Amino acid sequence: TTPDVTTDTNPNVTTEPINTEITTRVVTETVVHYHGQGTVGFYLNIDEAFNKEQIKDLSYSIDVSNLYIDQYGDIVGDTVVIPGEKVSIADKVNFGDQVPNNVYVPGSLSFAHQVDVYAAEDIIINGQVIPAGTVLKNRNGSNVSVTAYVGLKGDGNLDNMADSTDASLVLNYYAKLSTGENSEVTQFSDSILVNSHEDTLDHFAAFLADVDNQLDPDNWSKMRPARLIDSTDASFILRYYSNTSTGAEGGKALWEEVLGINW
Repeated sequence: TTPDVTTDTNPNVTTEPINTEITTRVVTETVVHYHGQGTVGFYLNIDEAFNKEQIKDLSYSIDVSNLYIDQYGDIVGDTVVIPGEKVSIADKVNFGDQVPNNVYVPGSLSFAHQVDVYAAEDIIINGQVIPAGTVLKNRNGSNVSVTAYVGLKGDGNLDNMADSTDASLVLNYYAKLSTGENSEVTQFSDSILVNSHEDTLDHFAAFLADVDNQLDPDNWSKMRPARLIDSTDASFILRYYSNTSTGAEGGKALWEEVLGINW
C-alpha cells in the first residue's frame, strides 16, 4: 500500500479515534488541518535530495471542528463540522537539511523514515506566523512528514550489501516473468522482511535492484510492476560486487563507472 503524507486527515472525517467513554466534554473551535496525498518515495543512500513531488499536494484548511476533551483536559479526538477551503502551500515548504544520505542508518533493517516538512519561508495561517525553517505541526503535535525508504543500490534482498546473492535474486525474478508469471502478483525479494508481493518493502527492493534505471526522473516513485528488472541488472550488480571484492571503494563513483553514466 502507499501511505499518504502524515498530516491531519481530510475534512468531514474524524482525525483521531474518539473514545466516548473517556470524553467528558466537547468544545467547538476553529482548527488548522494539513492535508496531503503524497506517495511513498524510494531513495539510495547516495542520493543528495528528497523529491518535492512527495509534497506537491500539501495544503491546509481552517475548519470549524468539535474537539473531544477527556477528564484530564487532553484532546482525544476531533471531528470537522464545517470544512474550510484548502489552500496549497506546496511551494512554501521543503525538507530542511534532510537528505537521503543523512537519514540513512548503515546496517539498519529499518529502511522507512519519516521525513519532516519545513516552512521554506514564513507562512501565515489563521493570523499565526510559521517562521521559515520551522517544522510544520499537526493539531495533535505530531510533525507533518512523508515516508521515504532509503537503502543501498543493488541490495535486492535487503541485507545491506550488494553482492552475488542479489544478482541471483534478480535472475530468479527475471526467469519467473520470462516463463509467464505476472509482475503484478509476483514477489521480487526473498528477504524475510518482505511479507508478500503487496508489501511496500518488495517494491522498494525492486527499486534497489533496478540498477540501470537511475536516470529515469520517476525512478523514485515507480512500483515493482512498472520496472524492467532483468539479466542486465544482474550483470551490473555482479560487476559492482567484483570490484568491491577486490578492494574498490563502493558507492556512487563506482556505480557510475560500472553503469557508464553520471547522475
